[in-house]
Amino acid sequence: MRSLKVLVVEQQPARLLQLHQMLNACGVYGVRVAEDPAAARRSLERQGPVDIVLFGSQATSSLVFLDALAASGEAAGLIVQGRTECPETAAATKRARQAGLWVLGVLPWGQAVCPLHQMLCRFKVHVAEPLIA
Repeated sequence: MRSLKVLVVEQQPARLLQLHQMLNACGVYGVRVAEDPAAARRSLERQGPVDIVLFGSQATSSLVFLDALAASGEAAGLIVQGRTECPETAAATKRARQAGLWVLGVLPWGQAVCPLHQMLCRFKVHVAEPLIA
């Protein structure tokens, strides 16, 4: 099976770099990046769908993007980075699920390669072949 394609949406350069490196450490090299939902939308329009969108610090303020992502079918899974006990993170994941996105989980802030790896493995097990050829 080929590597997953992941779109990371994060506005803070240090966090974006960290997420990119964490994905590489998990064996994911098909990583695209966007600094905000508008750039993510353009990336999806230009380069096509991805297997997973990893949403960083803007997930709680981008509920309309999550709705559009679910409606378009341009991603099979979603990972939200944040604190699980945070009401905004909980609201974003609930909204994404209600819209029909498969929320793989909430990735804690900081060095969280193990939880990320577990989410990616779960995705690979449940999706026989990724969306993208």
